[in-house]
Amino acid sequence: MIRFYLREKSATGFTSVLMTVFYENNRMKISTGCKVPPNMWNDKKQRVKVSIDFENANEINDRLDDIEAVMESLLKKYHDEDYFPGPERMKQDFLKQRNVPLKHRKAKTFWDHFEDFIEQKK
Repeated sequence: MIRFYLREKSATGFTSVLMTVFYENNRMKISTGCKVPPNMWNDKKQRVKVSIDFENANEINDRLDDIEAVMESLLKKYHDEDYFPGPERMKQDFLKQRNVPLKHRKAKTFWDHFEDFIEQKK
């Protein structure tokens, strides 16, 4: 089960949207990287309310949909392989699949991207 919720429901400004995944008696929490005003969050739908007052609502909802799809595909892959890693390993796999650099990785430089580009064109 995948659930999205706000870090601080009573915040006066923007607050982070977090994702919790429950699987095989484990729980994993991870930040989505999205921030919204609490008054624009719909708890039932676990999405941002689409309103003229908050222009980024659709963009954030699309991003949450993408995050949920990636996590569902990862859970399906684990289920098919009958393998369920611990929360830390699952978080690493999720970040790899989302193409989010891990904290211990150094950021790619222009030349790293250039070399990747050349490799792809071969």
